[in-house]
Amino acid sequence: MNTTRWLMTYPEDKPSVEFYARFAARFGAEAVPVSANDEPPASLDKFGGLLLSGGGDVEPARYGDETKHEKTYGVSSARDAMELSLIPKFIEAGKPIVGICRGLQILAVYFGGRLQQHVPDVVAENIERHRVPEGYGCFHPVLFDAATNLGDALRGVPETNSAHHQSVDWKFAPRGLRIAASSPAGIIEAVECFDFAAPVIAVQWHPERLAPEHPAAERLADFIRRFV
Repeated sequence: MNTTRWLMTYPEDKPSVEFYARFAARFGAEAVPVSANDEPPASLDKFGGLLLSGGGDVEPARYGDETKHEKTYGVSSARDAMELSLIPKFIEAGKPIVGICRGLQILAVYFGGRLQQHVPDVVAENIERHRVPEGYGCFHPVLFDAATNLGDALRGVPETNSAHHQSVDWKFAPRGLRIAASSPAGIIEAVECFDFAAPVIAVQWHPERLAPEHPAAERLADFIRRFV
C-alpha cells in the first residue's frame, strides 16, 4: 500500500499523537502533526489530505453562542483559528478532509453550524451515555444512513466508542453536510460532504482508540483509503 503524507492538527496531548498516527497509517497516510504554535505550511503540495483530530472544545463565540457552558473546557482560540483556516485551503486544493470527534465539530462550525455544549443537557445519561470518566470505554449503538456514502460503507456496524460531551446541534444544520450516522437518541455521529473535488467526512467516535479489527475502525479506514 502506498503511503502519502497527511497534515494532522495536534490533538489534546502528546500521547494521543501516536494513536492518531497509527490510525492514519491504517488508511495509508503518514500523519504530520501541526500545532497552533507552529507556522502553517506555505504550500499543501506535499500533503495528500487533512486529519482534524480530537481535543478541547471549540470556542462558543465561533458559532454564535454568547454563553460558555460551565462544562465547556480546553478552549484554544489559536487552534480554532488554525483549523478554520486550513479547512478551506484543503477544500480548494481538492484534497480530502477527515475529522475525528472535535474534528467533526470544527467542520460543522466551518460549514455554518452550531454545537450543543453539553450532551447530558439534551439526552440524559441514564438514557444514552456518551462519555465516562475513564476515557474511551463508553460504547453505544449507532444508526447509519445507507443513502449516504459513509453510511452505506459502515451500515451494520453495531456500536462505536464515545468520549465526548458536545455534539452538533442539527437545529442549526451546517450547510452542505449530510448526516451519515446518529445515535438512537439523535446525537450526530458522522457527517459527510461530497460536493467538492475530494470528500469531507467526519465521525464523532474515536477509531484511533479501537482495535484495528473493530468494524467501526476497520471499515472506516477502508472507506478513507479509497481517497488516499
